[in-house]
Amino acid sequence: MAKETAAFLHDSNARHDPKLKALRRARGKAAICDFWTLAEILREQEGCRYDIGWKFAWVSLGDELDMTPEEAKQFVMELVEDFGLLKTDGKWLWSQSLVDRVERYEQAREARRERA
Repeated sequence: MAKETAAFLHDSNARHDPKLKALRRARGKAAICDFWTLAEILREQEGCRYDIGWKFAWVSLGDELDMTPEEAKQFVMELVEDFGLLKTDGKWLWSQSLVDRVERYEQAREARRERA
């Protein structure tokens, strides 16, 4: 039996989001791809939160993003501090928008399951 893929929705007009537009202007279209790759990584994690306190977190994220660990950390911190697209408490990394969307998705899925 195939493992269920953790899905998430995003707006079809997300490219018009001022934060994503600023990211694209500052870092180019490749940064948008890197951002969505990070969103997929976050979605795969328990609670949609990534443990950046883990010893190899930046190595792992760098591998996923085709960046050095230092470049990955710099990029992620720009997403947090400069663009407001991600949040961190120093231990965990997350997208509040993603957390909210997944919560609504799971609630709707559960409601459909109960009706069936």
